[in-house]
Amino acid sequence: VIIFSSCSFVLSFPLCFHSFAHPRSFVSPPFTLTVSLYHCVALSFLPLPTLLAGPDARHTAPLEMAGSPTTPSPPLCGALNKAMVGTFVGHCESLGVAPNPQVLRWLRKVKPQLGALNFSHIALPTPQLLALLATLGAPAFQAQLSFVHTISYNFGDLDDDRGLLLLQFSKALPALATLELFGNHLGDRSCGVVRELLLQCETLLRLKLGDNEIGDAGAVLLSQGLAGNPRLLQLHLGSNRIGDHGITFLAQALLSNHTLTSLGLRDNAFGAAGVAALAQLLRCSSSLTDLQLKGLPGVGPHGAA
Repeated sequence: VIIFSSCSFVLSFPLCFHSFAHPRSFVSPPFTLTVSLYHCVALSFLPLPTLLAGPDARHTAPLEMAGSPTTPSPPLCGALNKAMVGTFVGHCESLGVAPNPQVLRWLRKVKPQLGALNFSHIALPTPQLLALLATLGAPAFQAQLSFVHTISYNFGDLDDDRGLLLLQFSKALPALATLELFGNHLGDRSCGVVRELLLQCETLLRLKLGDNEIGDAGAVLLSQGLAGNPRLLQLHLGSNRIGDHGITFLAQALLSNHTLTSLGLRDNAFGAAGVAALAQLLRCSSSLTDLQLKGLPGVGPHGAA
């Protein structure tokens, strides 16, 4: 810009000489010289503060003037995440197993202070799951875990043995409101710990155990927990193996619940007797608005009526 301004000033001299040689021309010499000087000074000194500030200022100044100041990007792995990764690696070493790459990636970005722990689609063998739960249960992370209200371990290939480990960990979360464990292989044994969770956890509002292997025995255990939990809002047990016996116990237990709004029981093994128990529940419930009964071939015309 300075070079261009200097050239402009130099090139203005022929115009000045022309004005002196021809006094009757349309511009006077003083006016021509004044315009040339002003042009040089304006173009030379206006960008000077920006040039002195450096190239970064030229790019960031318009953003700051627009009211959107730039903020530094957060580090890829914060102090909490680094500590979790280190603790997990240490537990894996003590158990003699290699750290799972999926878990390492998950620990580097998880934000337990935001309220949700989502382990979905991470199939872990028992040693790896033990290391992960021992990491999350470490005293150094208890303050952050006190905010956790949702546990999701969907499609994680959980069987009863590993499911019991996760359920025991869930019992220690003081603000747990949602537990999602659908798409696994949980059976009747896991329902015993779920019963304890229903009885002890006063904050639990949503329980989703669909697409597992829960049968009548597990449904009876769940009914015992439901009878002592009047706060549950949603219960999803679709795509399990619950028959008439288990459904009857569940329906009787839910008679004492006046907050349940959604009950999912699709694709199970009960028939007309189970539907009769649910009909009694519908007659007595003032809160139930969503009852899912799709895919019940054993109901028949009598049960439908």
